[in-house]
Amino acid sequence: MPGVAKAPLSEQTRATYERHRPERTPLYPLVVEHLETLLAQVRERTEHGFGYPRFVERTFRDFIDCGRLELGFTRVVCGSCGFERLVAFSCKRRGLCPSCEARRTSDTALHLVDRVLPAVPFRHWVLSLPIAARLLLLRDKALVSQVLRIFIRRVFAWQRRMARELGIIDGQGAAVSMIQRWGGALNANPHFHSLIPDGVFEQRPDGHVRFVPLLAPSDDDVHRICGQVAWRVDRLLQGHADELEWADPDETPASNLTLALAPCTPRRISNEGWEHPQRTRQLCAEIDGFSLYAATAVAAGDRAGLERLCRYGLRSSFTLNRLSLLEDGRVCYRLKRPWPGPGGMTQLVMDPVDFLARLANLLPPPRSNLVRYYGAFAPNAAIRARLLPRLERAKPQPPCSCPRSEPTPHTESQGGFPAGPPQPPTSPVGTTVPGRGPSVLPGHLDDANVPPMLIGAPLDPHDLLPIRQRYLDWATLLKRVHKVDILDCPRCHGRLKLLAAISDPPIVKKILEHLQLPSEPPCPAPARAPPQTELDC
Repeated sequence: MPGVAKAPLSEQTRATYERHRPERTPLYPLVVEHLETLLAQVRERTEHGFGYPRFVERTFRDFIDCGRLELGFTRVVCGSCGFERLVAFSCKRRGLCPSCEARRTSDTALHLVDRVLPAVPFRHWVLSLPIAARLLLLRDKALVSQVLRIFIRRVFAWQRRMARELGIIDGQGAAVSMIQRWGGALNANPHFHSLIPDGVFEQRPDGHVRFVPLLAPSDDDVHRICGQVAWRVDRLLQGHADELEWADPDETPASNLTLALAPCTPRRISNEGWEHPQRTRQLCAEIDGFSLYAATAVAAGDRAGLERLCRYGLRSSFTLNRLSLLEDGRVCYRLKRPWPGPGGMTQLVMDPVDFLARLANLLPPPRSNLVRYYGAFAPNAAIRARLLPRLERAKPQPPCSCPRSEPTPHTESQGGFPAGPPQPPTSPVGTTVPGRGPSVLPGHLDDANVPPMLIGAPLDPHDLLPIRQRYLDWATLLKRVHKVDILDCPRCHGRLKLLAAISDPPIVKKILEHLQLPSEPPCPAPARAPPQTELDC
C-alpha cells in the first residue's frame, strides 16, 4: 500500500504515514519522458493512424497526474493543535499505477474474505493456456468468459460426482475466479486463478445450508480435468483458427503484442507452451500446452492464508521494487526466479519505449471484470445469502484504563467466520492421503460419512454488524492492512478531520507556494524521432 513508511513486522503498530511521492519511483520518469514517443511510434505503425485504443492513452496520462499535489488535494486538519496534512488525488486506473493497484488489491481481498468467502476449506486452482489460445483471448474478451466457464464447469462436475459417492444428490459448487492477463516476465499470458471450496453446499429441507467436505483431488483427478478442459477449449477455438494469421511478428503491425509473449526474442507461435518445460509436480497436469495446478489449499480457520491467496490472484502485472534504470538509460526488470530454459535468465534489459509498450499490452480493457463469481457464490444463486461470512457482535468489554483509549461500539469476530454452531476441527494444510494431494478435511479421511458443517442459520438482524460499503475508505484500508491510523495527529494524538477538497488551479498554486512546494504540474516530454540508422547521401 503506498504512502506508508516501511517497518518490520514487530514495528507495524508504530509505523507512521508518509505521503506517496510518485516522482521518486523509477516508473514515473519513464512515462513522463517516453510516453509521447511511444504513442507516436504506434500511430505510425497502424494502418488507421489512431494508435492505441483510447483507454490505453488515458491510463498513461492519468498516471502522470496521480499523486501530484499540483493538480489538487484534500486538506485534513486536527481541531486541537491545527496540524494539517495534504493528501493528493489518485487516478484510480487499472493495470499501470502501482499506488492504485495496491489499493484495489487490498480492498478487493478484504471484501472477499469479509463478505464473500465463508469459513470452509479452499483450494487454489490455476489454469494456464497454450500460446495460440492466449492470443485469441487477448483479442476477444468474450472468449475469456467462455474458456473460464468451461474450466469451472469441469471442476464442478468432478465435485458433484464425488459428492454423489457420499450420498449428496443436489450438491452445489462455488468459485471465485481472478483473471490475470500477464506472466512473470511482463509477457502477455491470460490465465485464471480460482478459489474453490474443497466440498459442496447442500440446502436442507428446513432451509439451512450445510457444507459437505470432499477428499482432496488426486493426481489422476487433476490430469483428467485438465484433459477435459483442453479438449473442450480446443473445440471452442477451432472456429477462430484463421484469426491467428496475424501472429507472425515479422508481418503484423501489432508486433508489440507478439513481442510481449516472450521474455527476450520473438518466436513463431505454436500450440506448445515453450516457457513451461515438462516437469513432474504433485497435483499438476500439463496437456498440449494446457497447465492445471491445484496443490495449494487453506484450512477453514486460516483466514489470513485465504487473504494472501486473494492478494496473489489480484496482484499487479509488475513489481515496482524489481524495476531500475541503468546508467545508459535502459530499463532493467529483475525476474522473481530464473527463467526456465537454457541460460537461466534472471533479468530483462530493454529500451524504455519497449518497456512501456509491454505495459500497454497488459492493460485490461474497460468494462471487463477481472473477478468472476460462479455457482453458489454467484449474485443470483438461491443460497447466496446463507453463505455470507456474518460478523457477530462482540460481548461488551470493560473500558480500558489507557489515557488515549477510545470507546469501540463493536469489534469483529476473528476472521469473519460464518454464524452457526462451532466448526469441526480440521487437519493442518499439507496432510497427505495415499494417492491424493494435500487435504484439509477433518478426522478420518477414509470414512465416507464426513461430518458436514452447518452454515447460514437464521439470526436476528440486530445481532449482526451492518454490511460495509463495497469499497473501504482510505483511512480504514490503511488501518486494516498496515496498522497505520492516518487520522491520528502526530503532534497531540487527536483526530484529524476533513476540511476541504481543493482542485481550483489558482488556489492550489497559492497554497503550495505558501508551503514552498512545487506548484507547476508535470508535462510529458515531446515525442522524439527514431534514431537514424543510415547517413543521408
